[in-house]
Amino acid sequence: PGAAAASGRRRSGPSRQVGTSSWGALSLAATTSTSRAITLQPSATVRHYRVRATDCVGNQSAWTTSLPVILSDVQDGNARIAYTRAWKRASAAKAFGGTIHMASKAGAYASLKFTGREVAWVATRAANRGTARVYLDGKLAATVNLHDPSAVHKRLVFAHVWSGDGAHTIKIVCAGTAGHPAVDVDAILTVR
Repeated sequence: PGAAAASGRRRSGPSRQVGTSSWGALSLAATTSTSRAITLQPSATVRHYRVRATDCVGNQSAWTTSLPVILSDVQDGNARIAYTRAWKRASAAKAFGGTIHMASKAGAYASLKFTGREVAWVATRAANRGTARVYLDGKLAATVNLHDPSAVHKRLVFAHVWSGDGAHTIKIVCAGTAGHPAVDVDAILTVR
């Protein structure tokens, strides 16, 4: 009887609310899918997402709603990013915003103070690129190798998530890799 009743019930999947608009359904690849990748463009618009579980006979849980999502991009030329003198700005047609800041000197750094719960560094991977150390709030978080025989642009080369919003600083330090020391900042993305 439960299965028969469930067959007539409309099952709802995940949904999204953009700004103050109504909730809109998000399709999944299959009814058994457990995730879906969503492409966002940086914007001041607040987005919310929600999901609920449905069992095999159609019983549904209450909705679980995400924290508000605001994806911001800080382009390499934004005055909010502090660079040491060794960094130089250059045109880059395939970059996120059409320019990048590059450094090859060991110890040269770029830093950004921001408020949020996620941060990501966008850069280029190429044969002339080297290694950089990434610090979050003064502590080493990762060593990132940008060296790649094939040039690939607009890549998320580092990302970090905290449990909630807070004031943070990301610092990208050029390691000065022998033979291919260059590192770049295309953009830094934040979510709050």
